[in-house]
Amino acid sequence: NLNIGSNFKITNGTFNLNAKIMNVGANFTNLGTFTHANGTVVLDTTATSAVTGTNTFYNLTCTTPAKTINFDSAGTQTIAGSLKLFGSVTDHIIVGATAAPTKAALTLNGTPDVYYVSASYSDASGLGGNQITAYNSTNGGNNLNWVFNTAADRVVWDGGGANNNWSTAANWSGDVVPAATDNVYFTAA
Repeated sequence: NLNIGSNFKITNGTFNLNAKIMNVGANFTNLGTFTHANGTVVLDTTATSAVTGTNTFYNLTCTTPAKTINFDSAGTQTIAGSLKLFGSVTDHIIVGATAAPTKAALTLNGTPDVYYVSASYSDASGLGGNQITAYNSTNGGNNLNWVFNTAADRVVWDGGGANNNWSTAANWSGDVVPAATDNVYFTAA
């Protein structure tokens, strides 16, 4: 696995992730060729990240509340596996475009796992990609192929607590124990 605390940049040539997990602290810039090889890119700090160039990710993940991710308005980001974005009740992950009002092209061929996000200027309608449903999230405007569910009716086990107890708030999305009337979901790791 790779841990890059700041910017990751391919200036030319090919970078093969080789089924690894790569944590990137800030910008992900591709001026060459990025080969995901079934690996995962994790945007893992609170620093704003610009994801630029045309990239195909297998899994793209961010579970850092209050993170801002701006996707390239001039490139296309394709996610072949899972797009996992988990903010928090009070600090949504902000998804935008590098050159708004030009929308960023995002093609999701895999599955969305998106909670507590505020998205704007994102066009997820490319090349037959899947719709992105964002739960407990807000529509910042100018999005295509996104559905925003703002009702707090879906609570997801994220296992973020120190134990596996139902009553531990940190084990749930938004760090809130589900009420008896909530819909509870367990996602695959």
